[in-house]
Amino acid sequence: MGIRSQNNPIAAYLDVFSNTGTDAAAAAVVPAGLTATGGVISDYTTAPGDVYRAHIFASTGSFDITATGDFGSTIEALVVAGGGGGGSHSGGGGGAGGLLLYGSPTGGKTANGSTLPVGVQSYTVTIGNGGAGASATYPSPSGDKGGDGGVSSIAGPTFSTVTATGGGGGGGESSPSPSAGRTGGSGGGGARTYGGGAGVSGQGFAGGNPNVTADYYPGGGGGGASEVGGSETNGGGVGGDGFQITFAGPAANTTGVGALNPGPGQYQWFAGGGGGNSQEGTPPPGAGGAGGGGAGGGGNGNSVNPKMGVNGLSSTGGGGGGNNYNGRPTATPTTQGNGGSGVVIVRYQIASIAVSAKATGGAISFAGGKTIHAFTNSGTFHNPEALTVDFLMVGSGGGGGGDNGGGGAGGEVVVGSNYPLPASPRSIVIGSGGIGQKFNNNAGGDAGSSTTFNSLFARSGSGGAAAAQGDGKNGGPAAAPSSFGGGGGSGTTPSGTMNGGSAGTAQSPTPTITYPSGYAGGAGTGGSEYNAGGGAGAGQVGYPGEDGGGSGGTIGQGGDGVTNSILGTSYYWGGGGSGGQYTPPASSGLKGGRGGGGGGNTGPPSSGPYGTGDTNGLFNGGNASSGGAGAGANNTGGGGGGDGRVLYSGGNGGSGIVIIAYPS
Repeated sequence: MGIRSQNNPIAAYLDVFSNTGTDAAAAAVVPAGLTATGGVISDYTTAPGDVYRAHIFASTGSFDITATGDFGSTIEALVVAGGGGGGSHSGGGGGAGGLLLYGSPTGGKTANGSTLPVGVQSYTVTIGNGGAGASATYPSPSGDKGGDGGVSSIAGPTFSTVTATGGGGGGGESSPSPSAGRTGGSGGGGARTYGGGAGVSGQGFAGGNPNVTADYYPGGGGGGASEVGGSETNGGGVGGDGFQITFAGPAANTTGVGALNPGPGQYQWFAGGGGGNSQEGTPPPGAGGAGGGGAGGGGNGNSVNPKMGVNGLSSTGGGGGGNNYNGRPTATPTTQGNGGSGVVIVRYQIASIAVSAKATGGAISFAGGKTIHAFTNSGTFHNPEALTVDFLMVGSGGGGGGDNGGGGAGGEVVVGSNYPLPASPRSIVIGSGGIGQKFNNNAGGDAGSSTTFNSLFARSGSGGAAAAQGDGKNGGPAAAPSSFGGGGGSGTTPSGTMNGGSAGTAQSPTPTITYPSGYAGGAGTGGSEYNAGGGAGAGQVGYPGEDGGGSGGTIGQGGDGVTNSILGTSYYWGGGGSGGQYTPPASSGLKGGRGGGGGGNTGPPSSGPYGTGDTNGLFNGGNASSGGAGAGANNTGGGGGGDGRVLYSGGNGGSGIVIIAYPS
C-alpha cells in the first residue's frame, strides 16, 4: 500500500488526531483522479490494485479541488461530530458525535446517501469540538449536565451541506435539578432517576438509563453510532459502540486513525459513547464504547480512577465518561470526561496500480522528495528494512493556571538528522497535554506526559501558577517524565512573589540528535490589573506581565517555540501559553481572562500543519470574549493559557507529535 501527498499537502489545518499507518510507497503513484489539497493525505491500494486518496481532517480547514480526473467527479465522505461530555454526580456518559456516511456502505454502517458531486471548487470542512465534562463542585447554568459536542460538516456549492450533530451531554444528579441525558447525534446517558437522551435518526442511538434501584446510583452509558448506551445492573452503563469506517486505508495496516477496538485490534473506529459513572461503593464504572468513548469514573472503591470520567479520544467523536459528584480533586486524576473532537475524511479513486511498501505507521505524505510519517496518537512505526531518517519529537504542553493564572510551558522539541534506524517495529507514545487548573482548587496547571520513540523522549512543559502559589512550576532534570520549560507566574499571590518557573535541564546532544535549551517562565505582576506571566516556549523564555496603572497593562505572552521544516515548510512547535489578566480594561469587552494556548510565533498568526500558532500564543483556541483561557493546539506541544478570575479554569496543554521522514 502506498501513500503520497499531492501538490501542497499541508495547505490547511492538519491537526490530525491519529496515525493512518498506511505504507510508504517505493514506487510513485501517478494520480489520474481528482487533484485536490487539504487535510493529511493518505494514498492506499485495495486488493484489486485500485488506488484511493483520503484527506483526513481533524481540524477546521478547506478541501480544495483544482482539477477533475478520469474516475468521475464524486467523493465519498465520513463526517463525525464532537462527542458529548460526561455528566457528574451519578453522571451519565456523553453521547457520541453523530456519524454520517456518504458513499459505499462500510463496516456495517448503512450509507446516509450516495457519493457527493464535486467540481473545481473550495469546500469548507468544519470539525466540532468535544463537549466539556461536568463538575458539581463549580455551579454553572448547566448544573451537572455534560456539555454537548460541536457539529462537524462539509459544505460547498455542488451539494447540500452535510452536517453531523454533536453528541448529547450526559445527565447529572443535582444542581440545579436532576437531569436526563441530553439529545444529540447520539444521546447522553441518564442520571439518578432520569433517562438517556435520544439520538438523531441515521446518526446515532439513545443514551442508556441509570440503574434507579442500586444504592450507588450508577449513570447510564452514552449512546454510540451503532447501538444504544448500556443500562447496567451492576456498575455504570457501558457506552454504545460506534462503527469501523476504513476510509483512511486498509484496516489491518492503518494504525492510529480513529480508535483501536480491543476486539480485533484494528483502528478506524469512530463515535463510541462514554461510560456511565458508578459513583458510590465498589461496582465498576462503565467502559467506553468502541470508537473512542471514555470510561466512566469509579466510586470510592475504585482506586485507579476514583472520581472522574475519562476523556473521549480526540478526532473520533467519542463521548466522555461520566464523572463522580466531587468533581476534579486538587491532586490526581487528570481526566474530566470531556468528549472527543470530531473528524471528517473524504476519499476518491485516483489510479489503478500496484506499489511496494517500505514502512508502516503514521499519517503519511510526500514532500521535498521524502516520505513523511506523522504520528499524532500513539502507534507503531515498522520499517522492514534499515532506514536513515530525520525526525521531530514534540512533548506535550503544560496546563495553564487559574485565578490570575500563569501560562503553561511548551513541550520539549527533539530533532534527529541522518539517524540510523535498523529494521524493526517501534512503539511511539504521544504525550498528552497537561490539564489546566479546574475551578478554584489553587493547584495551578499540571505538566503533561512525555512523547517517546526508540528510547528517546521529549518532555512536557511545566504548569502555570495559580494565585495561591505565586511562582510558576519549575522544569526538572533531563529525564522522562520530568517537565521541561518553566510555567508562568501568577498575577498576584498572598506571599508577594510571582516568579516564573525555572528552566529544566537540557538533554545532551549527539551527532544525530539536537535538543533545545530549557527556558524559564515569565513573572507575574500585581498592580491594578494583576497580569500573569507567560509560560516558557521550547525556544524562548516566557514574557513577564506588565502593569498598566489602570489602562490594562500587558499579560505575559508565551515564549516562542522552535521552527522545523521536516514537513517541507517551516512551522513553530512547543510555544508557551500566555498568562491571565484579572482586570482587563472595560473597552476590551473581556470579562476576566485573556489566556491563549501555544504555538508561539513572533511573526503574524500562522496556520501551521497541526494547529494555529497565534502571535506569542495569544487567544489560540481560547474564548477571550467570555474570559476563558485557551488550550494549546493539539499536536503542537503548545502550553495552555492562564485564566483571569471568572471561570477559574486554565487552558489544557496541547498534545505532542512524532514525525519521521526519509528519502522516497
